[in-house]
Amino acid sequence: MAEGSKIPGSFKQWCLKELSKILHSSVEDDLLEYLLSIEGEKDLREYLQDLLGDDTKQAQVFIQEFLRHWKPASQTLSHSSNPIASVQNVMRPNTDQMGPESGDKEV
Repeated sequence: MAEGSKIPGSFKQWCLKELSKILHSSVEDDLLEYLLSIEGEKDLREYLQDLLGDDTKQAQVFIQEFLRHWKPASQTLSHSSNPIASVQNVMRPNTDQMGPESGDKEV
């Protein structure tokens, strides 16, 4: 997930609490940020299974619930399905205020 992105508070708290229980250790926000930055569902599932093991019911439930709420980081960049087009729109000058043929000088 991109820096400065927002994780809903209730989801974040749930993740940190459940991960801490499963891992028997305090979990920092960095781990959650990393998990949310993983692009592919298959890769995320495999990482979570390696991290938590999938031999306990608690780990299985966490993985299932986490994936149910997870969105790839690339889908959270903008409302547009094409982030490059969004950047181009921001960088494009507003031609309405320039008048006709604003790029051409009269000779």
